[in-house]
Amino acid sequence: MLRWIGRMAVLKKRAQDAWMDLYVHVSLEDAGFINYYNNILATLAQGQERPAPEAMLVQYNTHMSEQHRTRFPFSTNMFALMTIVLADLSEQQRERFMGVLLMKGIEIPKLQPETVKQVFTDLFCVPTSSLENPCTNPPRLRVGLIALKDNLVTGWKMIKPSK
Repeated sequence: MLRWIGRMAVLKKRAQDAWMDLYVHVSLEDAGFINYYNNILATLAQGQERPAPEAMLVQYNTHMSEQHRTRFPFSTNMFALMTIVLADLSEQQRERFMGVLLMKGIEIPKLQPETVKQVFTDLFCVPTSSLENPCTNPPRLRVGLIALKDNLVTGWKMIKPSK
């Protein structure tokens, strides 16, 4: 489950990067830039130095790129819902998930991917202990002992191996 949640984060990042790849930086001859530059020149007071068109083009492209980023079609809520749908939960897991959201007072239209990740991790990724389920056997600790001959002291010294 944790690996899968990481894949969803990568999917979201790739979708956002692909969206930003769709923005085409404009040149000095673009009609939108020319209009923008003329509006800037009209607002300058007399005696002020005219900005260089190349510097204004960089500013214009940065501004338009940020506007393009805000028009990304998938909101964070949409990604949260996509995560739930693509999780391929069983009916029992969906009921548990929705029950936890209901108990926490989280509404579906306000659901965020971080909340989905946290609830998924709490419900499905945390190992159960013998306190929660007495039938669960605790994992056995594998301890290997290595005997090393100590040259300074006669006899054997027992140490635990490092992990």
